[in-house]
Formats: sequence, structure tokens, C-alpha cells
Amino acid sequence: MKSTIALTLLVLAGAMTAGAVQAAPTSQQQMRQHFTDTMVKPCEGKNAGDTVTITDRHGGKHTAICTLTALPVAE
Repeated sequence: MKSTIALTLLVLAGAMTAGAVQAAPTSQQQMRQHFTDTMVKPCEGKNAGDTVTITDRHGGKHTAICTLTALPVAE
């Protein structure tokens, strides 16, 4: 009886831990989201060759040209 209760608690603890690990975004997911937010979203609904303004990670604004994603223009 005690071993069954211990096993049940162990399984529940493992399931709770696994859920917490999956809930935390990985650095790769964070980098992918950052790239999407800064380089892809500014060009949504635009045509190739359109210019947009993008913001770098330091808050600086830069002009970019849309292709598949925003490509920064040399300054």
C-alpha cells in the first residue's frame, strides 16, 4: 500500500515537473520570436522593394527594404 502511494506521488511529481519545463520558452524559441518580430512583421502586407523602418535591440531605428524579410539599408 505504501509503495503504491509513493509510486503515485512520484508519477504526479514527474508530470508536474515536465509541464513546468515545457512551459518555459527556450532561448532558440526566444531568438526565433525576436527575429519574427523585428524582421518579418514590419514587411507583412508589403511588397518586395517597399521600405520600412525596423528597430534594433538597442532601440535604434533603421530603414530596411522588404524582400522575404526586412533587409537593412547601408547607411
